[in-house]
Amino acid sequence: MGENRHWRKIDQTLCSFVMSKKIINNYYEELISMCKFEHYPFEKPLHNIYKKELCISPIPSLSVHFTNVNSIYGLSPNVDWKKLWEENES
Repeated sequence: MGENRHWRKIDQTLCSFVMSKKIINNYYEELISMCKFEHYPFEKPLHNIYKKELCISPIPSLSVHFTNVNSIYGLSPNVDWKKLWEENES
C-alpha cells in the first residue's frame, strides 16, 4: 500500500506465493496434486485456482526470478537491476 506501490491482477505465479489458510483449505487437493502428479507447466494447478480466486502482485515486484537468458522468464523491466546491484555491492 502507499504512493510508491501499485497492484495488478495476475493469473500465473511460480511456486513463490502467499495464500490464506481458507484458500489452502478450499484447494488443498489441487495444491497437493502439484507434488503427486506431473503437470505442464508445473504450476498449472495454481493457474487454475487463480481463474477462480483473486491473485494480485505488487508493482514493482517484491521478488525476482533469476534464470538463464534463454528462458521466457526474464528480469522485471520495472527495476533498475544494475543500480540495485551497485548500491548493495560490498
